[in-house]
Amino acid sequence: MEKKTMKAWIVHDFNDMRLEEVPMPELHDGWVLCRIEAFQPSVTEVQRIKGFGVEGLEKVKKRLEKNGPSQMFGHEFSGRVVEVGTNVKKLKIGDRVALCEVRGHCGRCEACAAGRFSDCIDKQWIGIDYPGAFAEYVAVPEEIVGKVPLSLTPRQACCIQPLTAVVSDVDNANIQMNDTVVILGAGVLGLSAIQLCHYKGAGTVIVSDVNEANLEVAKKLGADIVVNAREEDVIDVVKKVTGGIGAEVVFECAGGNPAQGLAGGVTLGQAFEIVRKNGTIVQLAHVLPGHEVPFELKVLRKKGVHYLGHCSAKQKHFEYAVKMISSGRLNVDITVTHELEGIESLPEAFEITGSKGKYRAINPAQVTVWKSEE
Repeated sequence: MEKKTMKAWIVHDFNDMRLEEVPMPELHDGWVLCRIEAFQPSVTEVQRIKGFGVEGLEKVKKRLEKNGPSQMFGHEFSGRVVEVGTNVKKLKIGDRVALCEVRGHCGRCEACAAGRFSDCIDKQWIGIDYPGAFAEYVAVPEEIVGKVPLSLTPRQACCIQPLTAVVSDVDNANIQMNDTVVILGAGVLGLSAIQLCHYKGAGTVIVSDVNEANLEVAKKLGADIVVNAREEDVIDVVKKVTGGIGAEVVFECAGGNPAQGLAGGVTLGQAFEIVRKNGTIVQLAHVLPGHEVPFELKVLRKKGVHYLGHCSAKQKHFEYAVKMISSGRLNVDITVTHELEGIESLPEAFEITGSKGKYRAINPAQVTVWKSEE
């Protein structure tokens, strides 16, 4: 491309991002260059820019200390391929893409040298180890993005990365026919999980949240029972519905920083009360270090609980997420409550995403950067 510079958000320090003119991204072997159509800040990125203790924060600190102001963050996006590097095999110019996996292999370690990329010991994070999508253009390894049909809108494509993560966790939960499933938290993760759990064969899906508006959306998306946690004790409701046995699978989707309207470690503690013997708890949300989780460790042994953290998404999970949206079987549009125009709107998107309760937002606020002429 002839274009030499672009606009991008540069992180100078925690709570200090500035829109600047920077050189165009370098296109490496096996990488593609994408023009950004839309992006959205994840809740985790909101916590990282504020310096909260979430996964990846130490990497952010080290990069700022080593390199100074850096182009960071931005992994939930929709883009169009405008240039391909050597050895790109699946994508071509004009393809619409979204992120499949946040981390790609480093290409340097012993596992990578042997071609065992899944065993890479130094996975490279988009938006931390190299520039992310809070810019007009982004260059990424072909392996971490996937093709999205042009029938999907940039708004829908923007939602695919977090949806893919939920698909992988629902798949890993091994839901059986007619299982009772409890989802703690009716944010974007929980609302996606409702729909996916029914397709996996769940018999009864119980959803708890403190936001009545979100619970109304949960009903529309197929929740069988909704519990307003400000008015009812979800533990009592689950015991009543299951005859005291508990749920086969519990998804914890509400944990995180209370300053952002999240539940701290409270809902994870509830999960251990709700799950039945030999049941499964899947923690989709981030519980920050220092947040007390009110349960006794002996419960793990006494109940024989299977506790699962987030498992890395695979290409099959990305493809399934795309098919579910394309076919109309899964609704992501209902969760997108705030859409902003122009790359300069990112600070507003961070504010809305970091204070969803205040702004009555469900999905992170989306920013349209470039509109195609379709």
